[in-house]
Amino acid sequence: MGRRSRGNQPASSGSPKASGDKATSIISRRRAVAIGPYHRGKSELLIKDKDKWWCVKYFLSEHSLNLEKWLCDMSSREEEARSYYSEDVSMDSHSFLEMLLLDSCFIFHAFRLIICPLLYPGWPSDQIKLDLLMLENQIPFFVLVQLYCGLGGEQEFRKFAGAYAGTIIHYAVNSFTRCNMGSTWDDSILPEQVLQLLHLFRLSLGPSGNKSTLPPQRRIHFMGSSPRYVPSVTEASGSICY
Repeated sequence: MGRRSRGNQPASSGSPKASGDKATSIISRRRAVAIGPYHRGKSELLIKDKDKWWCVKYFLSEHSLNLEKWLCDMSSREEEARSYYSEDVSMDSHSFLEMLLLDSCFIFHAFRLIICPLLYPGWPSDQIKLDLLMLENQIPFFVLVQLYCGLGGEQEFRKFAGAYAGTIIHYAVNSFTRCNMGSTWDDSILPEQVLQLLHLFRLSLGPSGNKSTLPPQRRIHFMGSSPRYVPSVTEASGSICY
């Protein structure tokens, strides 16, 4: 990883020291970020858990995230969240909820990265965009909704997202359109209809009358070897107890 974060700036991500075609080949094969349980802890990831903890602490310090309420709400829906994965997730409750917290906070910052790349120098925006739309790299959409509500809903969320805010559907779809990956926002899409970001992306592509023809894939599948157990992050999260 690159330099430490300073103030309200995230830490910069490192890149392999190589040149020419070899460097291009290495970067093209490298996953920028793991979302969900299946690729966590891999050494080649450009975005580490300490970057995600920066996102969490930003929301706590700058936007008064009600972490206690969020964790309480998510604890009551843990089994529902686990049911979204096609393979058993070998994580204890603490680690699983921690993963959902880290990933949901990161995803909101990733949306802002896509819209305003200059706010996150060093983050590989193109690779992050692609990683957010991989089926095995998802968390349930209702986790993002819970975070959105924990930040205070639409009015408070504008303090983070600025003019691009609105409903969480609006903000997510707007991030797709800013990188020419989706259509314009359609307010007929309701949060409770969305399974995960990939599903929302597919819904955003079709005309309103035909959205129901896009078959949703509820369960998030793993592509590769068995899911890895990820231990609790203790050093970075020492000041956050739950």
